[in-house]
Formats: sequence, structure tokens, C-alpha cells
Amino acid sequence: PAGEVTTVDFTANAPAAPNVTADDENNVLVGADATMEYSTDGGQTWVAYDEQNVPTFEGNVTVQVRVAATQDTPAGEVTTVDFTANAPAAPNVTADDENNVLVGADATMEYSTDGGQTWVAYDEQNVPTFEGNVTVQVRVAATQDTPAGEVTAVDFTG
Repeated sequence: PAGEVTTVDFTANAPAAPNVTADDENNVLVGADATMEYSTDGGQTWVAYDEQNVPTFEGNVTVQVRVAATQDTPAGEVTTVDFTANAPAAPNVTADDENNVLVGADATMEYSTDGGQTWVAYDEQNVPTFEGNVTVQVRVAATQDTPAGEVTAVDFTG
């Protein structure tokens, strides 16, 4: 007589969370590969990680990364990394020593005449003048999403 048939189902375990980190300066994931996928909306949608067209994550964004599901295994555990907005580059401003004004400054910038202790918003409608021997530091002002920029220092001598 034939014996009873027993069917055994095996369920593969989900892969462990990947060892992925954020290169915040260059806005890319470190350690991600083509077996992985990422989400920037809290896991609602997932995008395959493309090593040939590496995604960048600019600004303040949280990225979830996991090993993608295959026919044989479920999607992996999630690693979460945070990217922060990079500071803008130093502005290209110069001193017009004859007229005692900054050249190239605009309303997105701020300046300091005390070595960066205090900062004043640059007002294009009421352009500040800088008389005498003074060093003026200029940077792009911080916004809600971006930190203050790198500093350019210019010297006035008259």
C-alpha cells in the first residue's frame, strides 16, 4: 500500500537589513547594490537601486533601503538613513573699494563685519556701504531647508 503523502512548505527568511550608509556630502548611498531597492516615502513605494544610474538624495530626506524580494525570498529588513541639505557654495562676491559696496551680492545673502559673530540680511533696496578698513564676510543665508552657505571674505581698504 502507498503511504500517506506529506507536503512541507518552507518559507525563506527575509534577508537581514543591509549595511548601507549615507554619503551626505555627495548625496549618495554607500554599500547599496543591484540586489536592493529604496523608498523615500516611508515604504509606500520602492525603486530598484540602479548601480549604472546611481540615485542622488538632495535636501533633507529619509531613505529606507532593503534587499528586494525575489521569487524565493521575501523583501529584506529595512535600513534607514538620513540625508541633510548641503550648505551652498561660497558666493562669488567682490569689493568695489571705490564705491564701498559689494559686487555680486543679492537678497539671498547675508553679511558680517564682526568675524561672523552676527549676520545681517543683504538688502538690495538699501545697499549697505563699507567704509574704512573692514573685512566683510558674505554667505548665502540659511532657509528652512538649507543651512547657511560657505563664507567669502572680502576686504575694503578705503
